[in-house]
Amino acid sequence: MYFTPKAKNHSLSYFGGCCMCPKSCNIGFTKRQGVIFMMKKMMVTFAVCATLLAPAASLFPTKASAAATSYPDEGRDIAYTAGTYSGKVKYSFGTNNPSNLVLDCSAFTKYIYGLYGIDLPWGSKAQANMGQRIYKESDLQPGDLVFFSVGTPGQINHAGIYAGNGQFIGNSPSVGVSTFSMTTGYWADRFISGVRML
Repeated sequence: MYFTPKAKNHSLSYFGGCCMCPKSCNIGFTKRQGVIFMMKKMMVTFAVCATLLAPAASLFPTKASAAATSYPDEGRDIAYTAGTYSGKVKYSFGTNNPSNLVLDCSAFTKYIYGLYGIDLPWGSKAQANMGQRIYKESDLQPGDLVFFSVGTPGQINHAGIYAGNGQFIGNSPSVGVSTFSMTTGYWADRFISGVRML
């Protein structure tokens, strides 16, 4: 079986070669030659498409780059996430029940950090011994753990998450999860130290 080229001039070159006709140019493509010709044509077409579409791929970010764009600062994201639990957590002293969101202050910080793959111990004193210690409020960054005294002066017995601008998010007996000022009111003189886990 033969395939007759459409071009009248059989010496026309295809992809750098002749039309594969015999020297007499009186015979068209054989079946095998026709298949080879079509395969070459398809390969060139695919190559051209790949070259044209490559720049377009950069318009669609990968999962990793999308995550980096969404969360440029994990500390701020941790603080933000903590704030979203306002009204959702019930405070109970000495309780760590994440399944029902019944938590005390350090169980709450443990729960929030756990959402980001960071395993904290339960208990404000135990958490204060983790990570990098910070003693000046001016050195705090969003997402840092912050510790306070609510009883014996200088003794850590309350934990929260620094939110920035002199504020922290904590779980308290009176209002549950809320944002509190560290510069005015009840907590102004109760800060002891902070811990950076990131």
